[in-house]
Amino acid sequence: MIRSTDPHLEPFRFFADARPTVSSRSRYYFRPCYRYITATPSALHFPLLISWMSSKKESTGTSSSSPVKPVLMALDQHTSSMELPASNLRVVYLNQPQKNVGFAGNQVVTAKYNVWTFVPAFCYERFTQVSNFYFLLVGIGQVIPAITSTFGLPYSLVLGLVLFVDAIFTGVEDFHRHAADAVMNARETRVFDPTLPTSFRQTTWKDIVVGDVLQIKKYEAVPADMLLLAVHETDPSAPVGMCFIETKSLDGETNLKIRQALPCTFAQLHDPASIGHLPGRVACEHPNHDVNNFMGRFEPGDDASVIPLDLKNVVLRGCVIRNTPFVYGLVLNTGTHFKPPRAILQLL
Repeated sequence: MIRSTDPHLEPFRFFADARPTVSSRSRYYFRPCYRYITATPSALHFPLLISWMSSKKESTGTSSSSPVKPVLMALDQHTSSMELPASNLRVVYLNQPQKNVGFAGNQVVTAKYNVWTFVPAFCYERFTQVSNFYFLLVGIGQVIPAITSTFGLPYSLVLGLVLFVDAIFTGVEDFHRHAADAVMNARETRVFDPTLPTSFRQTTWKDIVVGDVLQIKKYEAVPADMLLLAVHETDPSAPVGMCFIETKSLDGETNLKIRQALPCTFAQLHDPASIGHLPGRVACEHPNHDVNNFMGRFEPGDDASVIPLDLKNVVLRGCVIRNTPFVYGLVLNTGTHFKPPRAILQLL
């Protein structure tokens, strides 16, 4: 079978590579579909493919649960990031900080209380529980002379003691959260600054904003979700733009994963100063909790074609750079907008 190198065929590649372990009807749909794609110019793939599948569906009377549906779903997922207007996407400009406004800061606060809100918030949370509210009503009834059975003595002293001990443990736990937040937000990284001879200046995680270009070194954690622009190349004459990351804090997996920088950017970054001359913008999905998927596009800003983006081009907050001296990345999501680790999602 002729293999096509067209990137538009990636959503359908698994149909041809998979072993025919499904029904004969599935083979009837998928194999002619792939042969038809590889023999047709890429500009005609998608409209002709939909027309061909629609005719097959009508002629065979296939229901909506037929094997055609996964193909159309894959087609929609592949083309949605290219066809959605910028108004429905999160737009981040490269080297244009005046346009990157309205985004959240990168300061993360996991603590629930402060000095002023601890007592009212704690009491509200505890007395919204049915058992605590019941014993509170019983205690109030015991101090009313007409209905008391304890000669006016408050029956809720035990409840108050339990809540007092609970408040101490809750306060200590929240204090440690404040301390951990302070340490996390005060961690340092390097952000691109064209006014400096070294092109990078030290800054804290909490001061990072959307649109910054960061330099993350080996064994350092990524402070925000970022698009990979370039990596340190062992052979500058033949750049590959590939690095390895560790995602243990996101999914618990210790095996390293590959991330790929954009070819249109890593080929131009011969030195740090060239970062300031990169044009373009990123239109991507709005922040969400799905750490296994990403959808967007990179628009170079000239007559070059739009480049689709997926998870292999993005490094999420909390990942650790491995086996690479340093990487450059464009910040996309900050603060509460970053894709959270799966461990946090289990607590929500």
